[in-house]
Amino acid sequence: MPASVTDICNLALGHLGEGRITSVDEDTVAARACALHYDAARDDLLRSHRWNFAVSRAVLAALVVDPLFGWSYQFALPANCLRVLEVNDSEAGDWITDAFAIEGRNLLTNTSVVNLIYIRRVLDVSEFDALFVKALAAKLAVELSETIRGTTGKTAELMQAYERAIAPLARRVDANEGRRRKGMLPVNSLSLLARGGFGSLAV
Repeated sequence: MPASVTDICNLALGHLGEGRITSVDEDTVAARACALHYDAARDDLLRSHRWNFAVSRAVLAALVVDPLFGWSYQFALPANCLRVLEVNDSEAGDWITDAFAIEGRNLLTNTSVVNLIYIRRVLDVSEFDALFVKALAAKLAVELSETIRGTTGKTAELMQAYERAIAPLARRVDANEGRRRKGMLPVNSLSLLARGGFGSLAV
């Protein structure tokens, strides 16, 4: 496993056939490009999937100021929250139990306490899954290619490698290692309504 951000950047540079750097802080074109793109590439990849190593839990208390209308309570999301997965056992995107909405950095709902499961921003490289590292290096290589070389055939090749092979593989393996499996969908599930010919119902 890589020991540092620099190691991951060197994996990405290796995809481009570029030389290694000794630090992302050094004054070279490659290092400056890595420093520019690394954080955004990492966060984008974390948000893209329910990575087991990045899942976290929190119990939120309502803010003193209630929403102006439409909802009864609002909560500040954790500072390291990149993506909301579940609120009081209701998965984001599902129509199951407690309805909620995200506005800015606040979560709005009609319940006074929120049990939150979310994807957190992970800064410590030692926590990364090995396949996440592989996917991140490929994703970062795409960004570095455009910055260092401009858009070329190599950029398109790297993008295909990321989208068609590396990222789907990483997500599939990670998903098989512990994602909670729900039982049968409830009768008010959107997917069941659609199958029953009610797909046009407004929700």
